[in-house]
Amino acid sequence: MPHAIPLLSVWDGTLSGPVFVEPKIDGMRCTLICEGGTVTALWRDGSAADLPADVAAAVRALDGYADVVLDGELSGGVLWLWDAVQTDGYRAGHDPMPLYGRRRWLVLLAKRMHLIAMTPVRLVWQREVSTAAEVSALLTEVVVQGIEGLVVKDQKSSWSAGRTGAWCKAKLWDDFDGYVLGTSESLTTPGAVGALRVWAGESMPLASRPDDGYRVGHGLRKDCGSGSCAPTPGG
Repeated sequence: MPHAIPLLSVWDGTLSGPVFVEPKIDGMRCTLICEGGTVTALWRDGSAADLPADVAAAVRALDGYADVVLDGELSGGVLWLWDAVQTDGYRAGHDPMPLYGRRRWLVLLAKRMHLIAMTPVRLVWQREVSTAAEVSALLTEVVVQGIEGLVVKDQKSSWSAGRTGAWCKAKLWDDFDGYVLGTSESLTTPGAVGALRVWAGESMPLASRPDDGYRVGHGLRKDCGSGSCAPTPGG
C-alpha cells in the first residue's frame, strides 16, 4: 500500500481554541512501523530509511512492540518523534484517536525506549497555547534559537493522511522555489563560501530582482569552498 502520512498546511495566524505547538524540525521525515515483532523505517516517499547506527540501535528497543507507527524527523543525527498511531489507522489513512491521547501514548513508548535528553531518539517538546499572540511570541523565540519555525496542531484532531489543516506550519518567512546560480565568497574568510546565489524565477517583480540572484545563507562551513561539504540528513 502507498505510504501516506499527515502533511503541513500554512498557519493563517488565527486560533479557534487551545492548540499544541512544537518546533518545526528541519530534516528528513521518518516513520517507524512496528509490526510483527520488527521495526521498519521509511522516508517520506515510502523508501527504506537507512538510519545512522546509533539511531537504529535505539529504535531496536521497539522490537516486539506490536501495532504502533511512530512519526518523526531525522535531523543532525537525532530522530525526533512527535506522534504515535495504531498500524490499522496508518494503513487506513485515518485514526480517530485525538492528538492529546496519541501524545500520552508516545510518552509511554518513550519511557519503554528509555529516552533521555542525550539519546539519539528523542521526543519533540510540545506546549499548549491559547492565543495567536502566544504562538507569534514563541515563534520569534525559537527562530532566534536557530529553529526553522513552529508546527501548530489542533489538540483534538484525529490522525489523517494528507493535508487537512489540523497541522499547520508557522514561519517568519515564506518558502519559494528557485535555481542555485552559484556561490558568493565569504566577506570575512578568503576562499570560503559566504552564501548561495539563488534565482527565484521570472515571476519575481522586476524591481526586486538582483541581476545575479538573491544571496541565501550566511556563515556556511569554512570547508565548503573546497567542495568537501557532504550533505547532512537535514540537507
